[in-house]
Amino acid sequence: NEEHPRNWEMGLPEYEKLFKSSMGQIGQLVVSGGEPILKENFVEIIQVAEKLGHVKSILLCTNGVLPDNLNKKMEDLLQTTSIVFRIQTSIDGSEEVHDKNRGGKGSYRKVFESLDLMNNLRKKYPGRIGALHVNTTLSKVNIEGLAKVIMDVKKFGFIQTFGFVRSPREHIFNLKDPSLISDYTPVSFDDFLKVEDMEIALDIINRNLWANNPESLIYAVNRVTLYSIKEMVKTGSPATSCRSGRSELIIMPNGEVAKCEMLKGFAKLQDFNWDLSKLLSSAICREFFEATSQCFCTHECSVALNIMYDSSLLGLLFSPEADLKIDQRHNDSKEQLPAELSY
Repeated sequence: NEEHPRNWEMGLPEYEKLFKSSMGQIGQLVVSGGEPILKENFVEIIQVAEKLGHVKSILLCTNGVLPDNLNKKMEDLLQTTSIVFRIQTSIDGSEEVHDKNRGGKGSYRKVFESLDLMNNLRKKYPGRIGALHVNTTLSKVNIEGLAKVIMDVKKFGFIQTFGFVRSPREHIFNLKDPSLISDYTPVSFDDFLKVEDMEIALDIINRNLWANNPESLIYAVNRVTLYSIKEMVKTGSPATSCRSGRSELIIMPNGEVAKCEMLKGFAKLQDFNWDLSKLLSSAICREFFEATSQCFCTHECSVALNIMYDSSLLGLLFSPEADLKIDQRHNDSKEQLPAELSY
């Protein structure tokens, strides 16, 4: 196989092979970064995803700091594909906190400018853009002003979801081989929330947002997800079995494949001629999945996905006592946990 420079990234020919090999089995494609709209051939890659991979739904995660660029590329895609898009961007806290984190004054305002432009496209192309939402990742840096951030997002009329800042070194449990953990960690960051901080943050969100929108499925899933994560950190036991690698998969820009964001890549697509189906049926894939079959983590995307496959957690989505029942569920599961899953 051809060797590539360290910073090499897949181009259009590699994506064509990848999507063709997926045989229409990608239920939703999540495109994230970095900033994905800066990728060379971004529009063409998404077009190929539909043409060869039969992708029908895409979640685009953007930092929103290039509103005109985002607007142009999204309109190109709305005109040339039939894909339904959801758009997610991030607000890190107050305007001051966000601009400091993102390295430039005005970044906070550009996020909302981008979402306004996407809202205009949603009206222009009915049925083609679904949810427009802002995600806020919680840490000790931003929970003090959390209520105001929620009010600010609410004024703009967009959906807001939340996660907890995480690190593979801090927030992955029951993994027998630590060498399999991703090398990525937030740079010089140690302001992770403790359980008591999580409880404060959850109370603020519940009072200012969730309790006022009891019929929202997005808020219900986010609520159960975050309470499950809080109990996971508190008890050291999983909310439910993890489906990472079975229901989701990470493909990195260089073609490396990972089971989830918290674990290292275990194989390279180029070693399988960019054929995803061959990689997934390989011995190296089976061995890695077996080695990581008992681990669990606080990655909110994975936890939310796992909820969708657990009928008892699904039943809590619109329960007024969901938080108490999640607490009890973790207490019960810890008592019944087999030895190989105890932490």
